[in-house]
Amino acid sequence: GKRRGGGRARGLILKWALLKAFGPDRWHFAALMNEERTTAIKEAITRAIQRAGADGSIAVADLGAGHGLYGMMAERGGAGSVTRYECLVPLAKMQANMAKSAGMKMRIRTQLPEKDSDDEEENQIPAADLAIFEVWEPTFYRGQGVGILGQGIVEAVKEARGCGVIGTSTVCIPRSARVVMCPCFIPPQTELLRCPMEDVSGFDLSYFSRFCPEEAESIYLKRMKHTRYAEPAAAFIFDFHKHDGSSEEEAMLSFDIGRSGVVNAIVFWHEMELDEERTLSSGPETESQQAVFMLSEEVKVEEGRALVLRVRRSSTELRVEPVDSPVHKNHILPSKQVVQRWHFGMLNDSERNEAYYRALRRQVAAGSLVLDVGSGTGLLGMMAARCGAGRVVCCEKSEAIATASSIIVEHNGLDDRVVVVHKHSSELIVGPAPVYVSGFGEYQSEGSDLRGRADMMVSEIVDCGLLGEGVIPSVLHARLHLLKEDAVMIPCAAEVFAMLIDLKSQSAPLSFPLHQLHGFDFSPFNQFRSPSYEQIRLADVKYERRSEEKSIFLFDFYSPLLDQPRSGWQKFPIRHSGRVNAVAFWFRLDLDEKESLLTSPDNPTTCWKQAVQFFEEEVEVSEGRALPVWVSHDQTRITFALRPPPPEDDE
Repeated sequence: GKRRGGGRARGLILKWALLKAFGPDRWHFAALMNEERTTAIKEAITRAIQRAGADGSIAVADLGAGHGLYGMMAERGGAGSVTRYECLVPLAKMQANMAKSAGMKMRIRTQLPEKDSDDEEENQIPAADLAIFEVWEPTFYRGQGVGILGQGIVEAVKEARGCGVIGTSTVCIPRSARVVMCPCFIPPQTELLRCPMEDVSGFDLSYFSRFCPEEAESIYLKRMKHTRYAEPAAAFIFDFHKHDGSSEEEAMLSFDIGRSGVVNAIVFWHEMELDEERTLSSGPETESQQAVFMLSEEVKVEEGRALVLRVRRSSTELRVEPVDSPVHKNHILPSKQVVQRWHFGMLNDSERNEAYYRALRRQVAAGSLVLDVGSGTGLLGMMAARCGAGRVVCCEKSEAIATASSIIVEHNGLDDRVVVVHKHSSELIVGPAPVYVSGFGEYQSEGSDLRGRADMMVSEIVDCGLLGEGVIPSVLHARLHLLKEDAVMIPCAAEVFAMLIDLKSQSAPLSFPLHQLHGFDFSPFNQFRSPSYEQIRLADVKYERRSEEKSIFLFDFYSPLLDQPRSGWQKFPIRHSGRVNAVAFWFRLDLDEKESLLTSPDNPTTCWKQAVQFFEEEVEVSEGRALPVWVSHDQTRITFALRPPPPEDDE
């Protein structure tokens, strides 16, 4: 038999996953697409080479953020020699091929030279006349894991000086950077930010705050609800011509408070002085990201009074705390485990939470057994318990989250009815009724997780593209092995909608197809692009609609779901003429017959945002016509193509 492209798609996704683990991510594409930034750095490089005298003798070291653009700019601008330092071998090979194709002599090295090395070639590497860094990671210290700057620029400068790549007379671009800070209040919201949790829909989730990081996180402040309480002020100035990153420094930073209120966050960014002619800011008014420290406790501020911060820095970290910091109320020790940021945005989605709560109030039968699949904090399971369930089993595959969830359930006084199991739902074992031991109470039968099949399954295992967290396989397995035949399903159905769009070139966290950038062929960089969809809030990016919205898939979770996976042609009626380079899609999640959640572009606060997938090629469309698109899903991923994949032989 023949099947269409399933193995090829899985192979592409596996290849991309490996590249993603060891190569650039979509933030590198955002940096490359920042036209103002790349142009400003190019002009600064040109000025530096011209000042040195473009006689073919100037040596340049490019310690950039993983793409090699600035080293090529330097060679084309008249540098005598360029050495590009790139620690990732696949990326280094790609850059070497790009340079060769462009007719360049740029050298690619996978590590900084060792000082006093026995390697004769390394000892012959002189200090660079010009060193180029791109300081685009908003937290300034933590790197993006790619290139020499993967450890953060401060540590990178220290190492480059230590091994002699940067000497006493080396000109650096940027030559300095100011770290600018501003006290703010950032309320709970669905944007990606790990912020302290408190009450959610009447449940105490404060213990989940242990997963808030102690270090700063990256944000787009202008896309978030926030209140500023003072004008920004400079905390530190890094002079890269002098600073070796080894010293520690502490500063007291005083802000004149302009309004009374509460501060819970310190937002900061950097202003890079490229040279004496140009300074680049990564402030909230730009297309760059900022960084934020979420304070462990809120601080009350008064208009006309000063807020004083103690700011400490070393070569590896930056720390901020109010001088009059209150004693911690909860004494929750931070976890060393990492929890993805979307957990916090999801928990802060009050529309989602209240819709589930209303559906559970209608559907939970008194004394019933409820299964909460992919339970996370246990919020939905606790809702079911308060709605009258006799027993709730929450299954969560993350050990750290499952452990925290058990404590959260206990804090809410529901541990007599809600139990958290650290397993994937496919690993759950259905057993007989529990054993009662006189004097010891109730014990579950050994080896079993459920006391018989459940009366209801509640879950929220959907991503921006609906299927990415495995809702279909989980529902299929649960209905076959874990649920009664007449079990209630929440959600009960879902419908996916899509439209064709023209996504404009811009500095956004999307893996845009690359072609020519500043006169260089960057198409080899496309191997690091995601072959699948990516999450974005369409309201945050520049795009134009080309087609009508169209329903593409309908899933009834009460049905046998035996027709999965599915694929076929779908015709999209064209509303506006122009270019099509991507498809945007979203879903409606039916919790029951009365309650639905819609993640369309018209919903500006949904935690899921929307999914966007680029086509492999662009196409021009005309108003009034229809464009056929091959639409398919393999139960865990929806994909779109302008032509069907080649059929594959079944093994």
